This record gives sequence, C-alpha cells and structure tokens, in this order.
Amino acid sequence: MSEIGAIRRGRANMQSQRDAFMSAGGTLELTADALHFVPNWTNFGLASEVTIPLREIEAVVPVRPRLYGLIPSFLDNGLLILGKDRRFEYVIGLRSRTEWIEAIESARGRLWPVLERWCGKCLMAF
Repeated sequence: MSEIGAIRRGRANMQSQRDAFMSAGGTLELTADALHFVPNWTNFGLASEVTIPLREIEAVVPVRPRLYGLIPSFLDNGLLILGKDRRFEYVIGLRSRTEWIEAIESARGRLWPVLERWCGKCLMAF
C-alpha cells in the first residue's frame, strides 16, 4: 500500500470464501487504480495481500455479514466486491459502508475518462 495516492483507507475484516469460520483482519485501501487489502501480521499466514484492479470490479454490493458463514449478523456492515470470476467480502466500520461504496464507484468512474483521454492522445500520435 502507498501513503501517496490513497483515496480512502480503513480497517476491515476479509471473510474467507473457502472456510466460513475464517476471517482476517487488516487494512483496506482504495487507490486511483485498485482496491488493496493487507492483512495484519497477527493473522499468521491465514490471509495474503489482495489487490483488485478497479477495471475488474463489476459491482459493489452492501451485504449483511454472516457469522460462521451461516447466521446473519444483526450489524449491516458488509461489503461485497464482485470481480471477474472473483468475489470478495469485507466487514467494515458500521457507519462507513456508504462512504466506501461511493468512493469505489467514484474511483471507477474517474478511471475510464483518464484512460480514454490517454488512449486518445496515443492514437493521435500515430
């Protein structure tokens, strides 16, 4: 993760897709081109760093986390990131979910005009 260029940063737990009983705490960071999750060192290898390029994110969906993958939580603070052939679920701060969704959607929207402008200049050069 970088100190420069972070649009948003916060604490999060990443829910495991393979093991309903596993959750890894760490830091979620949004940059201009990707969403990064870096696990805490106390996870002892249970999770590794995850980077999801913004261009691969298909949807950002609010969800209700499930305890042990089965029992719906009474807290409404889950965030589901759907990517190409991948799915990531995070539990974030209760009051920050809407802000995270808006920040990710905003960053995704900003990426395409920048790419179009850059590609247009490249094509004009030839």
